[in-house]
Order: sequence, then structure tokens, then C-alpha cells
Amino acid sequence: MAGTTLRFALLLALLVAAGMSMIPRTVWHLLASPEKAGLEAACFLAAGIDPSVSPSASFVQSQRQPAALEECTARFAQDFTAVSVSVGLVALAAAFTVHRLLPLWRTRRHKVVPLGVVDVHGRLRPLLDELVAVAALNRAPRFVVDPASRATGAVAFGRPSRPVIRLDGGLVVTADSERERFRAVVLHELAHLHHKDIDITYAAVAMWRVFLVLVLLPWTAVGLDVLLLRGSAEARGMYAPFNTHAQVLGGLLVLGPVFK
Repeated sequence: MAGTTLRFALLLALLVAAGMSMIPRTVWHLLASPEKAGLEAACFLAAGIDPSVSPSASFVQSQRQPAALEECTARFAQDFTAVSVSVGLVALAAAFTVHRLLPLWRTRRHKVVPLGVVDVHGRLRPLLDELVAVAALNRAPRFVVDPASRATGAVAFGRPSRPVIRLDGGLVVTADSERERFRAVVLHELAHLHHKDIDITYAAVAMWRVFLVLVLLPWTAVGLDVLLLRGSAEARGMYAPFNTHAQVLGGLLVLGPVFK
């Protein structure tokens, strides 16, 4: 489909960029020592930052003596870069594994059967071959049927070298009475194969699921802890706008794909 590949590529880039921002923050809040964190915070006092002002004003003040602030934080800051990188690599490995297993999961979850089991008289095969030719594919995908599904749709999945199109049982039953609808549904899925966007589509699906479980949920939990529980009420109130903004951005990451 026109633009599908670009949209999913942008979604993958967004998830990677968001993960690079969220993972270090989550790791720091989970592993940082309160004592050392206090020393790191004291560096801001040493650099002339007034803790009673707003966070935006603190940022402006921090630019007055950047060298002193950098030297102090370098001495007391807790570096969890290696842990953050490791978590990121684990997330990528998990996404790769999910991506490889999605076709198998789709096949077994719906208990599909080969087309010939349902189309015993071979009435659909000539029509499907015609549609494959219309879609200008070099070779036909493997067609399977979910006989238990009463829906009238279809879905393409699998590897680029071994594409599969699953036809819902309801679509097969109505193939004769609603021939044009059958053609439109199958051609839609064949168009995905023609444009070679199946692989990146399921890569985005796999990345999104792993991002949701391994990155976004822990990051949200840490954010809510900082926003509602951690530290004094005065400190929580001071940084509430920034922490709330971060939570809202996380929520938009969830709602964006849902309402796409």
C-alpha cells in the first residue's frame, strides 16, 4: 500500500528514539543510590542554583557556571550507561524473537487449514491465481483458511520468501455470492505482498509489543512513583509539571497506534 512502508519505518524510528530516552531514566530511578543522588543534587547548590526556584529557572541558572557543575556531577554522578545499553539490547533481541514467531503464532492461534481442505472442488484456485496475476506477483503465496472464523476478511503474513494469506471462513463461504467483495479483500492483501511491506509491518508490531512491556510500562511506573510518592510533597509539587508532561507523552505513544 502506498506510504505503508514509510509509516512503519517512522514508527520503528519513533520507538527506538523513545526507548533511548526512557530506558536510561527508568534504570537510573531503579538503581541509583539515594546517598549519591543527594551528593549529585548538592552539585547544583555548589554551582549557584537556587533550589527554591522553578525547574525552568534552575536550568537557566545552571548555564551560569557550566564547568563547575559538570566537574562536580562527573565526580558524584552514578553512571548506568552499561546497564541501559544492556536493557536496550535485550529489548531489541526480544523484538527480533517476537518478529520471528509472529507467523507461527498466527497460524497456530487460528488453527488454519490448507485451502484445498475447504475448497475441495477447486472452485477458488482459478480465481486466486487470476488475482495473483492482477497483483503482478512473481509467485503465488500460500493460501490457508481459518474455517472457524465467521468474519469476511483476510490477512497477509509470513516471511518475504514464504508469504501466507489467511482467508476467514466467512469470506470463503461468501466467495460466490459476493464475488466482488472477495476479489477486493484478497487483492488488498496481495497488494501488501506486491509492495513488500509485510516484513516491516510485523517488525513494527513486534517492536511495539516489546516496547510496551519492557520499556513503557516500567517507565510509567517509575514516573508515577516520582510524581506521587517519592521525596517530599514540596519537591513533588515543584517538579509536577515536568513529570506530568512526561507521563502525558507516554500516554500519547500508546494512543497514537491505537487510534491510527
